[in-house]
Amino acid sequence: MFFREEHVDQNGTLHITYHEVVHGTAVSETGERYVLNGATTIAGQDPSSITTFVSTATFSRLGESGTEDDFVARYISVVKYDANGVPEVISQRWDSQCV
Repeated sequence: MFFREEHVDQNGTLHITYHEVVHGTAVSETGERYVLNGATTIAGQDPSSITTFVSTATFSRLGESGTEDDFVARYISVVKYDANGVPEVISQRWDSQCV
């Protein structure tokens, strides 16, 4: 599922946010099957100089035998665009945790 939101603030700046929701399955190298539920949000302004990307994915093991191997992975990136529209990643972070 994908959708877009727009609003104009009191200064006349257009703010655009994109949301994407994904569902799927994955198989590990050792054969365990996982259900994937994920979401990505991209937020910026138009004309934009900085855009923020946030992606989160939850992996839940099917038929789990009591081990705690479900996990959440998150990626956050901030991208700055110069006057020519050339992007530069100014910060990024990956993290994950067992749930």
